[in-house]
Amino acid sequence: MKVRFYLDLWPGLYPNQYALMATTSPGVKAEGARRLAFDVAIPDEMLYLIDVVSPEVSRPEVVQDHDE
Repeated sequence: MKVRFYLDLWPGLYPNQYALMATTSPGVKAEGARRLAFDVAIPDEMLYLIDVVSPEVSRPEVVQDHDE
């Protein structure tokens, strides 16, 4: 199954210094943030297992809000 995740990033945020959280159902994007979307292929047998790593991540893309 492919699952689409969304991640908001702010200018000056260094991802290697902070924990980042992605969501599958984003709310309103914060002012000044950039929203990235990426799909993750998660094999069905891994979907409900604990502590597994998905073998594939697609190329991220910038997502524009409807009002931009």
